[in-house]
Amino acid sequence: MIGQTYHVTFATSERRRFFDDFRLARAAMRVFGGIDFSGETRTHTLMLMPDHMHWLFTLNAGTLSRTVARAKTLSSRDVRVLCPEIETVWQKDFYDHALRSDESFRVVGDYIVANPVRADIAEDIWAYPHWFADWV
Repeated sequence: MIGQTYHVTFATSERRRFFDDFRLARAAMRVFGGIDFSGETRTHTLMLMPDHMHWLFTLNAGTLSRTVARAKTLSSRDVRVLCPEIETVWQKDFYDHALRSDESFRVVGDYIVANPVRADIAEDIWAYPHWFADWV
């Protein structure tokens, strides 16, 4: 729904750790900035983990399914340009949660940003390179 804020999570194919590769991670991250630039979304928080993605955004145009499909398709294309041996980047499905009016996107965003620390892949968030939060 236009104007709704969503927390969307999707995983890599077979939970492979494609985004341990810095080049692949940056290629995927650029796509989400492009979707914002097109006006389709306004990203509040983005966290690209080695084997999955968390994306907190407000939908400004289109539909949720179309937007997520576009993000996955475009990021897959850019990843495969750099690494052609990867056949499938993302799993087909995704998890979404529409934030209720009483939920703060900042609270949800803080939870998302803490992901690398909880997963023991970074000592603090500043040590992890693949994230964005619009309040930082």
